Amino acid sequence: MNNAPQTTLKIIFVAHFVLTFWGSMSGALMPAAYLYLNAFVLAFGFWAIVNPESPEPVMMYLIMHAISVVQDIVLLGIYAPRGYDLSRATRNQGTIDEYRFSLGMAIVDLLIKPVTGFLLFRILRSRSGEYSEFTIPGVSNFPGFGSSRASAPPGGYENIDHPSPYRNNVETATGHDTMDKPPLQQ
Repeated sequence: MNNAPQTTLKIIFVAHFVLTFWGSMSGALMPAAYLYLNAFVLAFGFWAIVNPESPEPVMMYLIMHAISVVQDIVLLGIYAPRGYDLSRATRNQGTIDEYRFSLGMAIVDLLIKPVTGFLLFRILRSRSGEYSEFTIPGVSNFPGFGSSRASAPPGGYENIDHPSPYRNNVETATGHDTMDKPPLQQ
C-alpha cells in the first residue's frame, strides 16, 4: 500500500480540524489564540498533504504540533476554570452544556496529539529516508542529529572522494596498489 502515509496524514488533518473546531465552539472556554495557533498548525498539515514528496512540510507540521501541545495545556489550565465560572454565572443549561462539550473536545484533541505526533514522525521518517538525514544547525557530531557523514554507520556506502582507512592500510602494507599488478601469464 504505497499511499498509506498520505492517507494517515489526511486522517490526522481531518481529526484535528474537527476537534479544534468543536473545542473552540464555546466562547466561554478558549480565547482566539487557541483557534489561531491550531489553524496555523493545520495549514502546515495542508501543505504536507499538497506536497507529498518533500519532508519539510511534515517537519514543520510536527514542530508546530509539539508547540500546540504546550499551548493547549497552558490555555486549558488558564481558561477552563474561567469558562466554568462564566458558564455557571449565566445559569443557562445550554451554555453549560456547550462549555462541557467544548472542554471535552479540547481535551480529546490534546490527548490524541502525542499519538498523532508519533504518526507524523513516522511519516517524516518515511519521506526523508533515515534518521541520519535530520540535522540541527550547530550540532555536528551527535548521532542522528549532526552531519550524516560524521555519524554514518559502519558498512555504509564508501565516499569515493575520501577512500576508507581500511583501503589505505592495505595499500601501505603491500607497498603497491592491487591495480598495478601485472596480468597473470598462462
